[in-house]
Amino acid sequence: MVETQGRGTLHLHLLAWVYSAPRSTSEFEARLQADLNYEAMVLKYSEGIVSNSLSIDLLQTPCKACEHVDTKYEALDPPLTAFEKPRRSEGVLPKEPIMAKCGHCNTMVSSQHLVRQALFHSRPTVWPVELPKLSHSAIDKYLNEEASFLKSTAGKEYDPERAHDHMRSSFQAYLAGTVHMESNVDYQELLAGARANLEESNTASNTYVAPDKDPFCLDPIYRELSSMPFGPNETRLPDETVLFVIATLASVLQVHWWSHCSSCFKQSRNTRGAQMCRYLIPRARVEVGRIGTSAILLVRRLGEEYINGYSDVILCAFKCNHDIQIMIGGAEMAERIYYACKYTTKGQQKRELSTAEGGVALSDEVKCRRRLASLMFDMTRKQEIAGPLCALYLLRESCAYTSHFYKKMSIRHVLKFLHQHSDTPFQLEVATNIKGITRPQLGECDASHIESSNDGSESDSSDLESDDEEDTSPLAGPSRPEKSTLFVPVGPAEDYINRPDGMCKDISWFEFTSKFFRANCADGTSSDK
Repeated sequence: MVETQGRGTLHLHLLAWVYSAPRSTSEFEARLQADLNYEAMVLKYSEGIVSNSLSIDLLQTPCKACEHVDTKYEALDPPLTAFEKPRRSEGVLPKEPIMAKCGHCNTMVSSQHLVRQALFHSRPTVWPVELPKLSHSAIDKYLNEEASFLKSTAGKEYDPERAHDHMRSSFQAYLAGTVHMESNVDYQELLAGARANLEESNTASNTYVAPDKDPFCLDPIYRELSSMPFGPNETRLPDETVLFVIATLASVLQVHWWSHCSSCFKQSRNTRGAQMCRYLIPRARVEVGRIGTSAILLVRRLGEEYINGYSDVILCAFKCNHDIQIMIGGAEMAERIYYACKYTTKGQQKRELSTAEGGVALSDEVKCRRRLASLMFDMTRKQEIAGPLCALYLLRESCAYTSHFYKKMSIRHVLKFLHQHSDTPFQLEVATNIKGITRPQLGECDASHIESSNDGSESDSSDLESDDEEDTSPLAGPSRPEKSTLFVPVGPAEDYINRPDGMCKDISWFEFTSKFFRANCADGTSSDK
């Protein structure tokens, strides 16, 4: 189910049925008793999908205060204030809850400090990291995989030898022209300044700061990681770089903010009242994974109490916050399974009406049937219309609304132009905004054609029809040279090449496309616009 939130963003709920999973809690308990290795198999399967831990070891990073080589942290019980919304005390901003202390210098630190310290020490000094050059056999492997994919999708018209040679030449030209970012002095100076800022801001317990102003969220490396296409099967990156990328994304996108938010303090059965976080975060530490009565408890060590369960593949591919729950367990898991199914198939209503039962107690069998019937009704009925969509329909607006406008980059046309392909597309348009230019001024070739047409000789311009005849040619125009229509080629490459020097000389193709557009000047428009 996709639903809209208050700020207009979309929220997606998915249910996935696992093949050969137990169909009921009683069947799960029967398998658990019959096979002693069944619990270990379920835990191994769960750990391969979701993780509560960061990809870097938080407890192997030296203490910032004493810098002792033999790292030793002692876990502390989370204070009760960690589950509550922090408040100012006499004008002093609240600080992160203390969750551990150094075993050598007894420095009290927060879990957030341990995460920041580990990220800081694993942070590359130069970014992007230098990739090892591909050998000829590696290039052939990539090209063969690409060729087999194209062959399966293109059908009989595909020529494998031609495509293989073209991709080989393009790939080798790309490798030859690649320049490592280490030579970009300005960018590396920016990273050095950001590194110093991160080290200075990483105290044992930071005071409250808005998430969008956190220095680690504003780090240039993280901002680049959040927008770059990083594939989970990238084998050319060093192993420590891959672990750093996953840990950086998870520490920002998959963390429950220690100051909580308004939705944390709704009334819930999990808490004593509305003053405690209903998600019970910070969560309890789990040294050894096990299957509990109401959930599968995966490993969660010191410093990872605020990490939400995530998939590293989904995190690298989509770079978004997500939550994964594997619902296999005993009797108490049945309520969680029902809640997930009910929430995923729920209607967009503010409250649900329940039928009065007249005080008659219902049996468990009747309750089960009614629950299943309500889920089937929600899944099979017509989809309700969201409020913003209804308003746009009444206002005769488009059903699709976005926060940004998008423009077509025409990357394929640009690459063809750069590689000097003759089939670079363009179209001819009448140059109505060019003043004071007559046709003979375009070049000697055009002038000779016009003079020969005045003498009555045959030329390309003699084939143009007059104004009195029917205009059937797209290039039709008057035969008199002083009033002849001027046509110019127009295309993505021509627009960028002929851009005004005063306005957009030193900008990239991306910036030019996003900031400027082409339009014909009116008669009263000044020449500087």
